[in-house]
Amino acid sequence: MSPLRSLSLRKRLALLVVISVLPVVAFAAADAYLNYRDDRARGAERTLEVARGMSLVVERELQSAIAGLQGLAVSRALRAGDLPGFREQAERFLRALPPGASIIVADADGQQLLNTARPQGQPLPTRGDPAVVRRVFETARPAVSNLFIGRVLQQPVVSVDVPVVEDGRVLYDLALNYPLERFAEIISQQRPPANWTIGVFDRAGMTVARVPNAERFIGQRASPSFYPHLIARNEGVVLTQTHEGVPALTAFSRSEPSGWSVGIGLPEREFTAPLWQSLMMTVLLGMAFLMLGLGLAFWIARGIAAPTLARPGGDRSGRPRSHRDRPRRGRRGRASVAPGDRRTPHGRIATRRSGSA
Repeated sequence: MSPLRSLSLRKRLALLVVISVLPVVAFAAADAYLNYRDDRARGAERTLEVARGMSLVVERELQSAIAGLQGLAVSRALRAGDLPGFREQAERFLRALPPGASIIVADADGQQLLNTARPQGQPLPTRGDPAVVRRVFETARPAVSNLFIGRVLQQPVVSVDVPVVEDGRVLYDLALNYPLERFAEIISQQRPPANWTIGVFDRAGMTVARVPNAERFIGQRASPSFYPHLIARNEGVVLTQTHEGVPALTAFSRSEPSGWSVGIGLPEREFTAPLWQSLMMTVLLGMAFLMLGLGLAFWIARGIAAPTLARPGGDRSGRPRSHRDRPRRGRRGRASVAPGDRRTPHGRIATRRSGSA
């Protein structure tokens, strides 16, 4: 006998309801997951485009500073070694730049000869980033430094450096120490959402500017989960964890020739929260429809079983009795009477008790 045939009507209807509801719930859950994947992919692509645009803005800022510094490098006073005369020109140049910027002149050994952040005549230390000075003298081309600690102000700075050339020979390294606040302004000008994490990074992956918590993380390396990707690739979208411990979908892009990068992290919960909300709603609706369907099935089964129970051949399960359960009948359709039994006046069969007179 088939297992289904042994089930009562109530169980069969309940099974029909479950088979009807569960595939619908599963389809709705799969559709919610696919929507989550599509939203995540579109969000990643949009964020990568924003990172590319911001990296170009940062690069344009650096190249603009280099162009202005190259114009200052042709100063006759500087080429003639007239540093006091050149200082006046440098201070006029700085008036057009953000507060905190300073001009430095250094020789091939990195020794500072002039620094507008210090009064004239005071002793000066060597440059805080001698590698960029060597590169300028070796290549006779402009260079952008990584983040370093300035020897005069003793705080994190970056510099753009250009050569001062006379007759094909590099005389000096002319540098502009650029205030980090300017890069924070570039971030704020984009008006990013409050839950985004945005950072500007140098070639070594050190944080030059950051929103939020800049005061805590400027001068630190990118987060451990992000740093390997930042160093190994020019751009991409990866799942990382911020310094604050927030899982984030991070898009980053590197610009040339500086080699600096911009990274933008979107909280992963921004994508997963709608997914879980959709799944929870799907499950709740599925449970509601399942309970409603089961209740309706039981009600229908009871309605069908009631007339069956009222018939002499029915039982409480709602199934008709089998031929084995029915009274035996004689050849003429009457119920067989065992020997010793008798009929009452009403046609009922009464069994004669043993031992009666």
